[in-house]
Amino acid sequence: MHTPRIICILDGMADLPTRDGQPTPLAAAHTPTLDHLAATGTAGLCQVIPCGAEAGSDAGIPALLGYD
Repeated sequence: MHTPRIICILDGMADLPTRDGQPTPLAAAHTPTLDHLAATGTAGLCQVIPCGAEAGSDAGIPALLGYD
């Protein structure tokens, strides 16, 4: 039986805190759906941009999808 797969790319969620001592926007956000997905699915990390290269959406998203 085929198991459906979802790749959830949380692009732009690595923001910095707005002020010293404040949580990041992601830490302060109400995220019940993401919490449920993380608790019931399989979560992982991968590094698709080589060390020393400029990280960003323009390079990261195509690399996640298999493009050079």
